[in-house]
Amino acid sequence: MPKFTLDTNVVVDALRVPEELRGLKAFLQRALPVTYLSAVVLQELEAGVSSARQADLLEEQLVGPFERRGRVFAPTARAWRRNGSLLGRLQRGQHRPPPSALSNDLLLALSCREQGMTLITRDTDFRRLTPLVPGLQVVLPYPDLPSRVPG
Repeated sequence: MPKFTLDTNVVVDALRVPEELRGLKAFLQRALPVTYLSAVVLQELEAGVSSARQADLLEEQLVGPFERRGRVFAPTARAWRRNGSLLGRLQRGQHRPPPSALSNDLLLALSCREQGMTLITRDTDFRRLTPLVPGLQVVLPYPDLPSRVPG
């Protein structure tokens, strides 16, 4: 059974669109035991908080439960180094710096590959990153799963 992590756009969509929230909840009912939270996504979510209420909800409904279960993962020093190397290569190839958002996406991709995570995302930038991160698994929300996953 693959391990999964959610990209920021999937979480934000679920917070904004009731149908997306239902889809996320249905997926997590089946896949919660094999779903993890990336520290890169956590950073992006924290940066987007605009009120104390949002901060409380983020902590209570997402971050806290994943942290208590030890299911938050962070990029290793190796991933950070590879991220810098690849960003430099992209910059040299384009003769201009890559967009700053690409740095987080690339770091997320590298850490997912290191951890054996399948990234659930709608972000089309990952099509561009997949050749740079061999073995990266990316799927659209929400992948089909067996009716029972290991717990």
